[in-house]
Amino acid sequence: MAEPTVVCPQCKTEIKLTESLAAPLLESVRHDYEQRLRQKETDMAKREHLLAERAESLEKAKASIDHQVAQRMQIERSRIAAEEAQKAKLALGGDLDQKIKKSAPFKKF
Repeated sequence: MAEPTVVCPQCKTEIKLTESLAAPLLESVRHDYEQRLRQKETDMAKREHLLAERAESLEKAKASIDHQVAQRMQIERSRIAAEEAQKAKLALGGDLDQKIKKSAPFKKF
């Protein structure tokens, strides 16, 4: 198998690309790719962190809304209970008035 060669741009001589000549080039390329990989990993970590913060923020907002809804429902239940109690008092009062009128045969003047 023939070794790879590089042609000199000035003198046009073919130079065999031995491992000792290729090592600095390979190291440079490896370093470049490793740097890119680290940058991508850093970017991904930042994105994951932002997504986690957004999820936490949404969860807090949901909890706040749930709490507000629960408070409003409690207030509404109390209001409805008070209205129904008032209606019951009025109905009971009306019934008592009718019974009193029926049971009193004589009117006082």
